[in-house]
Amino acid sequence: MGWMADKDQECPNCGSSNTVKITYGLVTFDDELMEDLEANRVVLGGCMIFEGYSPERHCNDCGEDFGHVQ
Repeated sequence: MGWMADKDQECPNCGSSNTVKITYGLVTFDDELMEDLEANRVVLGGCMIFEGYSPERHCNDCGEDFGHVQ
């Protein structure tokens, strides 16, 4: 399946470009996903999405979640 890091947005807290999209919904915990989780290429946000409230991105450097799912 392949999880894309999509590191094109800077963190508003620390300015790092080491950010990833937060993935929501039901996922299958296979070997590929486990590797991507361990390498910080994907962050899981759970099954519930609240438009305008749930964060869209995560900074791997400072740990800040930012943006909002639209």
